[in-house]
Formats: sequence, C-alpha cells, structure tokens
Amino acid sequence: MTAVQASHKAKESLRPYTVHTAVITTVLCILAMLLAVTGSIIERSLDGVGMTHKGLRVEDGLLLLLPALGILITSAFRNGTDRWIGETTGILTVCDLGFLDCSSRLWLWRKRVGVSLLANALLIVSCLPSLLLAMGALATLHLSASTADGTLHLLLPVHLLMGAVLLMMLPIRLYFAAAALPLCYLKQPHRSAFTVWRYTLYCTKGICGKLLYNRLRFAVSLLIPFRWFSAYPAMLAAEMLLCDSNRQKILPDL
Repeated sequence: MTAVQASHKAKESLRPYTVHTAVITTVLCILAMLLAVTGSIIERSLDGVGMTHKGLRVEDGLLLLLPALGILITSAFRNGTDRWIGETTGILTVCDLGFLDCSSRLWLWRKRVGVSLLANALLIVSCLPSLLLAMGALATLHLSASTADGTLHLLLPVHLLMGAVLLMMLPIRLYFAAAALPLCYLKQPHRSAFTVWRYTLYCTKGICGKLLYNRLRFAVSLLIPFRWFSAYPAMLAAEMLLCDSNRQKILPDL
C-alpha cells in the first residue's frame, strides 16, 4: 500500500464521522495546551527555588517529569482514540476487539503508559551519541583555533560532525517506528513494552519514506483552518494503515 492509497482509504473511512474526528482533535489540542500552561506555571512558581552551588535548579527536573506526566494524562484518551480509528478502518479484527473488551481499562492504561515511556526514553537516549559527537567537534574546533597550523586539527572536527550527522539516522528511525506504536500495542497489549517496541521496528521496516511522505501530505491540511479538525485523525489512520499493510508481509501472525 502506498502513502496516497493509505491517505485516501483513511479519509473515506473517517468521512462519515466528522463530528468524532473534530472532537478527537479538539480534545488533544486542549490537553496539549493545558499541559503546556501547567508546566509554565509550575516553572515560574519554582523559579529560583532550590538553587545549588552548581547552578542547578529544582525546575530543571521538570524537563523529565512534565513529559512523563503528559504521557500519564494523555494515554487513557489515546487508548480510546487509537482503538476507535483501528475499528473504523477495519484494522482491528474481532479477536483484537474481543480481547480489548475483556481487558480492564486501568490495565490497558498502565500498559500504554509503560510502552509510551519506553518509546520516549529510547528516543531521548538515541540522540545522545550524535549530541556528544557534535559537542566534541565544537570543543576540538575551539582548541584548534589557538594553534599555529590548524589544518590538520580541522580534520578531526569535520569527521566528528560527519559522524554526528550519520548518527542522527538512529533517532529518526526510532521516531518513525513510534508511528506503529498504536497498532502494535492494540494488537498485542499483553506483551511486554520491549516486545511491543521491537514489533514497531519490524512493522516500519522499509516504509519510513512512506511515513514521511504521508506526514508531509497532511501537513498542508493541518495548516488550513477548519481542515485540521479531520486532518489529524486521518493522518493517524493513514499511518496505521501503512504499518498494518507492512505488518501483514513481515509479521503476519501479529
């Protein structure tokens, strides 16, 4: 399935449910704004509190705490949203829906939180090698500026920068693997978080270009007023269709 076919099928499947898609987009936007405002208020209220001798502040810890809190809050809503999209597009089978109906909402929420936290943690960690190489290149470039002949010294930062650029492929790969997270989680919610994440890598193998093209296609609709109400759920549905089509070739038993 191509990105164009997936987007057309997603739009056709969600066309009779314009009110549902508008509610989904509106609620997600409201949640995002509330989390951003709450984080800003907490950071301002703690400004200057708990300053250490190294210049660290208490609100620096919020850089990790607030995203985790956002995942806790939005996971319950995304569970219902992704399930509705999977059911509407026909991706989830009767067996999948039956297992989800028999499962506790609290248990599904806990599993979704664990998978989402792992995905975000791996994405952050995957950026560290590239960041370290870039910092090393800047430090080497700064030291080579004080030498008489910096020609040879420039080769090292150039190689470090090349390595940093190449290593950026790792977080990009993990970023697109997260597109299959709703599909793999809904298909196998009883699996461990590491197993679900491993399935996402399989389901997105060889289709990262299609996922990128799909997001670029919907990016235009997201910028048009009143179109973004239906564009965002359609984009999620198209990504789920692409990942499911690829899954049937790589992991047919999933």
